[in-house]
Amino acid sequence: MDKVRSKNINTKKYWDGFYKNSKDDIDLERFESLAHVVKDGDKILDVGGGSGELLEYIGNRFKVKRTLCDISQKGIDKALKLGRTEKGLVGDIYKLPFKSKSFDVVLCAETLEHLENPEAAVKELMRVAKRYVSISVPFGSAIQDEAHLFEYMPEDMVNMLQPYGYLRIYQTSGGMIMVSHLEKKTQYIVDADDFCEDNHGLQDLMFIKSQIPNFKITLFTIPGRCSKKFLNKIKKLDWIDMVPHGWLHPDSYECLEWTYEQSKEYLKKIKPLGLTKGFKAPGWQISDGMYKALKEEGYWVADQEYNNHRRPKMPHYNLEDYSHYRKHYHIGHLGGHNNNAIRDRIQEILSLEGEFGFIKDSLSE
Repeated sequence: MDKVRSKNINTKKYWDGFYKNSKDDIDLERFESLAHVVKDGDKILDVGGGSGELLEYIGNRFKVKRTLCDISQKGIDKALKLGRTEKGLVGDIYKLPFKSKSFDVVLCAETLEHLENPEAAVKELMRVAKRYVSISVPFGSAIQDEAHLFEYMPEDMVNMLQPYGYLRIYQTSGGMIMVSHLEKKTQYIVDADDFCEDNHGLQDLMFIKSQIPNFKITLFTIPGRCSKKFLNKIKKLDWIDMVPHGWLHPDSYECLEWTYEQSKEYLKKIKPLGLTKGFKAPGWQISDGMYKALKEEGYWVADQEYNNHRRPKMPHYNLEDYSHYRKHYHIGHLGGHNNNAIRDRIQEILSLEGEFGFIKDSLSE
């Protein structure tokens, strides 16, 4: 971050005068991004919140308990008079008058750029937060103000906040929003069926990756519908793990009657392709011969609970375990009728906040 002024005019007197004469500054785009992590029942603290416009916006959308903390008594008085907060008090951002983890969500909008020691302020914001800290600062030199001491770029905020947990950036026309997640990170295992060269799923995945930088996905891939050139291209993407999914997948029963010998030949044929040593049968319809061959060759299998009684003891991933952290989709719909195409569920995927892992890293015997 670049310091743009040595003279600091950010005193109580300055801000009392500012809020005595200020008009409301409503930036719906910025407010929406800052409020992204709020939910009903939360205890909210807005630090440097001035006269409470952001808290008013949040209070109109959620049933929450709001506290405003600012350097200016004039700003707090205005917020209380207009019913924008349930509680307001003058406080020092470097030594907030609250116990650790007192608030579910801590907000800090357009404040860090006014501070001599923003790193110390961030540390204090994190201390009093239980779940999230949501911060906004102007982007670069897009907004000039005589009271700004610093200009920020995205890498400045990432470096400052990354030690505290998961980050998400929202770019708005008036600035950028950085959300830091303090809780233990949720790990999602996302997979998708029917990946091959002749569908357009890769475009959707690239869009998701552009929005979620740490996104990972396991793709059940149909080898017979992919050229070696295509597979080699995808293997260079470290956020995609390709797992064999039948050979041509003409229907949901391709592997149902494969003999042990046919299964061994199949595994011999796909070995040079360099895919992950896992397997998912189309339609989960798998033969005893395929189970035997997979176990002998050191493969894991994606399976359903109804096969538990016949599957040999081997690493497996149960796709019927529809826990909150396992997300199963389709890129194409070959040989089946499904309503969970990734293209139709992109917004659902973009709402996932946490870490992402591959199936191969979460197996059970």
